[in-house]
Amino acid sequence: MGSVRYQASATEGRDTPRCCDHRGIVDDGAPRVPLEELAYEDWQRVVDTNLTGTFLCTQEAIKIMKAQDPMGGRIINNDSISAHVPRPDSAAYTSTKHGIMGLTKATSLDGRK
Repeated sequence: MGSVRYQASATEGRDTPRCCDHRGIVDDGAPRVPLEELAYEDWQRVVDTNLTGTFLCTQEAIKIMKAQDPMGGRIINNDSISAHVPRPDSAAYTSTKHGIMGLTKATSLDGRK
C-alpha cells in the first residue's frame, strides 16, 4: 500500500533557510495498471500530489528565500529511483518523478535571479 509523505519547512532568521519536500503517492493515487487502462482521475490525483504539491512548496520557499537579507537558502526535492529506472504499470508516478527532477533543475536557475 502506498503512502503520502510530506515534510516542508522554510525557516526564516537562520543562516541557511531550508525547504525539504518528500512527497509521493503510488498505490493510493493510481492503481498499477498499463498506461492504456489508467483513468484520467487517477493520473490527475498523482500529478496533483506529487508534482503540483512540490511546485507549490518550492514556489513559497523561493519567495521567502529571495525576500530575506542576505538572499539564499536550500531547497531539497526528493524524486525517486523510478525517475531513472521506471517500474511497469507506474506511468503516473514515474512521470511526476521525472517532472520533479526538471522542476528542481529549473528552480536552481530561477532561484539565482
